Amino acid sequence: MNSAAAFQRDESLRLGHVVVETALALQRAAGAEVSYGAVDTEMDESPARQKLIYAHWGGEFGVGAGRIVIVAVIELLKISQQSGEASVATDYARKLVSVIRARWLDMSTAALVREAVKRGIPWRRISPEARFVQFGQGCHQKTIYETVTHRTSSNSAWMSRNKAVTNRILAETGLPVARQGTVKNQNNIADAAKAAVNMAEKIGYPVVVKPLNGQEGRGVGVNLNDAAAVQKAVAEAAKFENAIAVESYIAGDDHRLLVVDGKLIAAARRIPGHVVGDGTRSISELVAQANLDPRRGVGFETLMVRLELDAQAERTLATQGLDAASVPATDQMVYLRTTANIATSGTALDVTDSIHPDNPRAAVRAATTLGLNVAGVDMLSPDISRSFRENGAVVLEVNSSPGLRPHWLGDETRDVIGPILDSIYPPGAPSRVPIATVTGTNGKTTTTRMTARILEQAGHTVGFTSTDGAYINRERIVEGDVAGNRGARVILQNPEIDMAVLERARRRIITSGLGFDWCDVGAVLDV
Repeated sequence: MNSAAAFQRDESLRLGHVVVETALALQRAAGAEVSYGAVDTEMDESPARQKLIYAHWGGEFGVGAGRIVIVAVIELLKISQQSGEASVATDYARKLVSVIRARWLDMSTAALVREAVKRGIPWRRISPEARFVQFGQGCHQKTIYETVTHRTSSNSAWMSRNKAVTNRILAETGLPVARQGTVKNQNNIADAAKAAVNMAEKIGYPVVVKPLNGQEGRGVGVNLNDAAAVQKAVAEAAKFENAIAVESYIAGDDHRLLVVDGKLIAAARRIPGHVVGDGTRSISELVAQANLDPRRGVGFETLMVRLELDAQAERTLATQGLDAASVPATDQMVYLRTTANIATSGTALDVTDSIHPDNPRAAVRAATTLGLNVAGVDMLSPDISRSFRENGAVVLEVNSSPGLRPHWLGDETRDVIGPILDSIYPPGAPSRVPIATVTGTNGKTTTTRMTARILEQAGHTVGFTSTDGAYINRERIVEGDVAGNRGARVILQNPEIDMAVLERARRRIITSGLGFDWCDVGAVLDV
């Protein structure tokens, strides 16, 4: 994104164009695919007033981008005039991108939305505060949350989140799992640590300690070989949850297997956050260099997460006889984390084409046993090209809302989005209801009612809007004038209807659009 000083050098650019182009760029930086923008000065006689028009994905998101940019452009102009440094403006712009990303969808949901748009499937964000997205209209609508689809039951999701329940169920079906027990921190961390040590001694060292319902590798301690290490790990895990799992440590690489509708879609080997030595630079310098990769960021904003030289990294380095000032040898891999989750700065390699056929079958069985149509199955294996029956591999966890970053990092050309959307809308399945739109001057309401009545008599459940309310067949569900975007939303998100007839006031079409992307029939009356 250019600084305001760069904008100032081109006198032909008006401030309105700057705001429009920046609002579009800001949305694109957050993952939205938008391009159209215009500035209209003819709708107002005053040259000081302009109407800014730009495409957006979701009303609250688009309006929010515009408001942020208007404030930002003013601040950037001030910064550029005062300091003259483009770097200051660039830093400010990066902060803006972070703000808008926080309001936007996560990467997996945004990717599903982009694929839906390509397929002509309508969508809307249900709430600006949550990641729920509705695909489709009327009786064909489906709801997702990240990669959790409408077909995922709450029971299945709950079972997969509880690591003890998952471990027990998978063991009962004959799948290989780690030995596991649980302890609870009941406001006494010392007692919980003592119970965990007893559990570890019963299971046998080395062990893993982790929150029972944890996510993203947070609070996990691995390859713990004594009571002191277990006690420290319990204190860390208790920061995230009172229920703590203690399980046997299984040597091997961490693999994520994506299963959709009983089929393996992709497999990736996840690698803990690390740097590779060059024989010259220190670990802290290598970390700084790695963090220059534009794919690295914070949280779920980017494909990878920034490497951190924090207390956890210091402990991990110490186990390798290193510290931040050490200069590793050329090609020496130095780990900063013991867990391989992407959310904790890990990366991944694609292994889909080299996986042994027995291992996908185990992953599919794990997913179907828990009733998940979309699942991320975590398998620890020293060699994924060999069968789990031969090398002691285990199924570690099953995720009901699998992140897709491991697969994008492993092989960005492998399609992991299409199969998930196919699970929601199989090829040929409808996502839209027929829409008739009526506008003009006189006779709109009468024509709308007559059309809706004819369709109702033909056996359809019809949603229609007019200046006196919104109706499902002859039942009024909203009173008042809803011949605008609100009425369209009320009808098209109703799961009962299979057809829609929408009256639209012509002035509202000009000022706020149709409220939907297209209609099958349009009537303009008495013009």
